[in-house]
Amino acid sequence: MSIFVITGQQLTVGKEITVESNYHNVIDYFKDKESIGIDTETTGFDNFNGKLLTLQLGNQEHQWIIDATTIDVLSVKELIESKLTLYHNFAFDGKWLKSYGIEPKNIYDSFLVECILTAGRDSNDRGLGLNDVSKKYLNIETSKEDRGLIYRQGLSDRVIRYCAHDVANLHAIREKQLEKVKQHHLERIVELENKVAVVFMRMCYKGILIDSKKWLEVADLTEETVRQTSKELDTLIVESSKKIKPLRKFVNTQTNLFDFNEKQTYINWASPSQKKEILNALGIRVDDVADKTLQKLKKHKIVEQLIVLSKNQKLSTSFGREFINFINKTTKRIHPEIWQVLSGSARISMSKPNCQQLPSHGELADKIMSAIIAEEGKSLVTSDVGQFELALIAEYSKDPLWLEIFKSGKDLHAELCSKVFKIPIERVRDPFPMKPDLTYRYVSKTISFGLSYGLSEFKLSDILQTTPKEAKKIIDQFFTVVPKVREFLDLLAKSAIKYGRTTRDPYFRRIRWFPNLDTNNPKTIGETERAAKNYVPQSSNGNLLKQCLINLQDIIDTNHYPVEILLTVHDSIVSQTDDSFAEQWKLIQEQTMKDTISLIIKSFTIKIDSVIGKNWKH
Repeated sequence: MSIFVITGQQLTVGKEITVESNYHNVIDYFKDKESIGIDTETTGFDNFNGKLLTLQLGNQEHQWIIDATTIDVLSVKELIESKLTLYHNFAFDGKWLKSYGIEPKNIYDSFLVECILTAGRDSNDRGLGLNDVSKKYLNIETSKEDRGLIYRQGLSDRVIRYCAHDVANLHAIREKQLEKVKQHHLERIVELENKVAVVFMRMCYKGILIDSKKWLEVADLTEETVRQTSKELDTLIVESSKKIKPLRKFVNTQTNLFDFNEKQTYINWASPSQKKEILNALGIRVDDVADKTLQKLKKHKIVEQLIVLSKNQKLSTSFGREFINFINKTTKRIHPEIWQVLSGSARISMSKPNCQQLPSHGELADKIMSAIIAEEGKSLVTSDVGQFELALIAEYSKDPLWLEIFKSGKDLHAELCSKVFKIPIERVRDPFPMKPDLTYRYVSKTISFGLSYGLSEFKLSDILQTTPKEAKKIIDQFFTVVPKVREFLDLLAKSAIKYGRTTRDPYFRRIRWFPNLDTNNPKTIGETERAAKNYVPQSSNGNLLKQCLINLQDIIDTNHYPVEILLTVHDSIVSQTDDSFAEQWKLIQEQTMKDTISLIIKSFTIKIDSVIGKNWKH
């Protein structure tokens, strides 16, 4: 193994390390090689306000460390962009390369592949870090003490060896991983995730433009809702304290001499312990005040108010004034981070901020969406897939009624509701007898979504505030109308129990393992069955959306269209293009998504709603 350093500095290094002053040797060496291992060392995580310190290129035989502080890394741009490049966490290295004008196109990320191979396993057992993967496949360990040493020592002998080690093993790891990939027939998923990683990197790099003034209106709305709900809860406690003695200690009985708008109680409604104490004093016995617990007790007015309060407190924290802090000082945009392979799904998650939790309905959702804006002279094009997971269930189950509704374009929930409850279609929005504040259609919709993910009669009884026995009758009646759906979901559940995994997507074949399954334990059996029912439609949904992103990006690059993909959330894809090209791009984006989704959904054409606007809402 040979180590080379390309630098403009004078270095004192060991005899096994060769110092070079130009990049010609590295280009000559790799020009005939199929792939290159890539890694970076940087001053931090923010590629817009930090610096690239070193760029490592290598394989098992030779490694080059390019000193990015004295050598222009654009010298290897053409080489990197023309080869298969190997990484362990491309999301990080890719954004730094792009910041310096290098855009890898063909990548293999051993981190993503390990995520695929271990999907469903406990986080403590997955071993996703480079050191973990090196030890697992090659029995090689790296000293964690060397990580970050470059900040203190610069390009010391020890630092150079550490940098070289990070690219030396990527090829061998890939070979070992691909043996497992082939064993489990995961080639298509590995290709999907590596291709979409490039799209996600470009998407996060571009970022989202926020109208700060409008966003502060979002903060005002959530804060006002929290204030009003807290005030209503205070009034409720004051009134209740007249009959319930333990509540009196929370009531503010002091005389207001100066007409200040003092709080009626001493209650901190953000305190779980106080909320628990108050509920217990009211005779509502709870061990905690988690949302799951409160949902079972919604028949109590105070509990309903607490649920509203908790929801808005979370929204205020996630999408309030602190959200503005995520705006990058250099780009004036938000650049979320994406975790693209979750433990139990093909869905993605986002952080800093979590755009996947953006509300999709209501006044707050409208304000948030209107605060996400296009650049001057450009428009946002948003395409949303209608009832995506339910459409997948129709395709997979081949239930005649479910399929016919999708083929005809009718209202799925209204049609099912009419059949399940044996009422005319005109009455589906009438009050539901067991719980008049809900409509028949709402109940049917809840069942449609819920049963797809293992909704039990116990959960439904909580929602409807009825007995599990009555809830089971409703579930059984629902499945008499769509029996093939039950057969399909039961097949998923039984298969997961039999094989300890699920992989029912016939096109992508992503696997989700169930390592904690105990076939003698009813609890783990139930958990596995529910997860299996959830996994297949949700995973196919995620796979297809990722393929949509790949196909759209290919069209953009091939035709040099003035389009950038910005965001994917709530089964939507949001892109930005020139005003003059918006109408044309809308048609291309929508048709491309339909064509892609037809890889799996072949029985009907799925509905996609597309809009053009200066913000995400319009």
